Amino acid sequence: MNAFLELLAAMLSGGQTTSPTSIVGWRPPGGN
Repeated sequence: MNAFLELLAAMLSGGQTTSPTSIVGWRPPGGN
């Protein structure tokens, strides 16, 4: 579950190049 938290932290940081947002169901500001 630690990896999931790291993923969320990365997304909140500015968004990854990939699109893991589809799994979460929301789009962070700055991310596509």
